[in-house]
Amino acid sequence: MGALRKVGESRGPVCFTKLESELKSRLNVHRACRSLFTSPRSFWSQSGKPARVCSREWRRGGCKVAMGNQHSRVSQEDEKTTHALTWMQPDRHGLAPSPRNGHTADMIEGKLYIFGGGDKAELLNELFVFDTHEHQWSQPPCTGIAPPPRSRHTSGVVDHRLLIWGGIGGGLDVHVLDTGTLAWSTPTSHGEVPESRFGHTSSTISPQDDARLLILGGHNSRAALSDVHVFLVETMAWIEPTVGGIAPVCGNRHAAVLLEDKVSSKDGAVLVFAADMHDTFSTLYALRFTGELQSCRPSGSRCRP
Repeated sequence: MGALRKVGESRGPVCFTKLESELKSRLNVHRACRSLFTSPRSFWSQSGKPARVCSREWRRGGCKVAMGNQHSRVSQEDEKTTHALTWMQPDRHGLAPSPRNGHTADMIEGKLYIFGGGDKAELLNELFVFDTHEHQWSQPPCTGIAPPPRSRHTSGVVDHRLLIWGGIGGGLDVHVLDTGTLAWSTPTSHGEVPESRFGHTSSTISPQDDARLLILGGHNSRAALSDVHVFLVETMAWIEPTVGGIAPVCGNRHAAVLLEDKVSSKDGAVLVFAADMHDTFSTLYALRFTGELQSCRPSGSRCRP
């Protein structure tokens, strides 16, 4: 992280730094997609069967590829070439989730937990589990009150607990699933609770010691957001840390990944790739941990845990 170019003063526990300049030219997505599908070596095949070309349809701003359940994109040389990475679809059994988008996926002890999302008709609050060892889908019965149906929410994993927050239709409560007992709960949270939003990102910090969820950006149906909030899992307290630097315009079209999960590390940071909805710029930022994430902004003493 020593090569980061600092933008703005660091005046709080976290500070935004900019990693690369804005890309002024618009990406020509249509040209890239057209090149992909007209390549003589690009085609679709099904394992163990003759290759066939699948249909494709164009969408505004990009392309969408229609794929069959058993198809993966390969080249004509795949069968005689050893690759470092290979796309495939594993064998699977049981009741799989229906088509949806805006859901979350988390891995806990070899099991993939899929929650929520939406289809063309409604928002969903179903929980599906895929056992990666048995290759088995299931929709296990849970006790407690499940979260309301939602889409474009976020989730986080702390030990064996799955935490759900926000999203379209989601409200402000933090919902917790104990994956050991399959029991839902909605603990009472306090502090400076963020306003409702969707399309935000959530990063789990220090998952083994005093875990926190860092919520960034999103959209509140009126405007794009760039604020930062931290949820202290063990005390169920929300705080809004002071933030230095120049924050990116995140909104609901960004991605974030945790670079280092220890807040005490000087190299700890959340990398944020932000872009606007018209693809006129794309910029990489780092939200660095430059102080303690236990105190609130000066005017927010009411949210101190």
